[in-house]
Amino acid sequence: MQNMSAGVGVSIGVSVLSRRHPRLLFWILIGSVAAFVPLAIWVTAGTIQQFQDSRSYAASRACASGEDCYQNQTATVVRTTMRPDGYTSSREAIVTLQLAGTQADVRLDDKNAWSNAHVNAGETVQALVWRGRVIQVARGGATFRSVDFPSFDWSNVLVLVLAWTVTAIFAYMAFQTRRLVKQRETPMSQWSAAG
Repeated sequence: MQNMSAGVGVSIGVSVLSRRHPRLLFWILIGSVAAFVPLAIWVTAGTIQQFQDSRSYAASRACASGEDCYQNQTATVVRTTMRPDGYTSSREAIVTLQLAGTQADVRLDDKNAWSNAHVNAGETVQALVWRGRVIQVARGGATFRSVDFPSFDWSNVLVLVLAWTVTAIFAYMAFQTRRLVKQRETPMSQWSAAG
């Protein structure tokens, strides 16, 4: 039985732990719930914020200035820095732009497209600014999205459901383990059919 799967091993471990040390298992499960609840809340907040940002951007219009609109500004490329593969993302380019008297570092999503466009320092590009951030750079008909571009990724909903499901499973297991502990502490003569 050398090739026992990890799931079966965990199941057997939980089963043995619940029979021999149910209080320890209960506190391990409560600790797991305590760890997963903040994670699930963080994922929920991030997903909601991303959804609201994508809706706000879709509803916004071009204007000269303001928080709920976007501006097209002419910018000059100061430098381009390619992040090495495996640092944070294998597809990221950081472009420093000079626009409206300030410099802004823009993390572009696809470094290959940017490097294939052969944009050099000193060249003029169009920057799309929304809520004080450059979210897109355009040059010669080609557009390059920033990692800050407000688009909603539906895969985050799956992560959200997974986080809350794991939290609920740990909470259910803790509840069942607590019942087991109470049952062990209650003499058999006081057991009821309801458990």
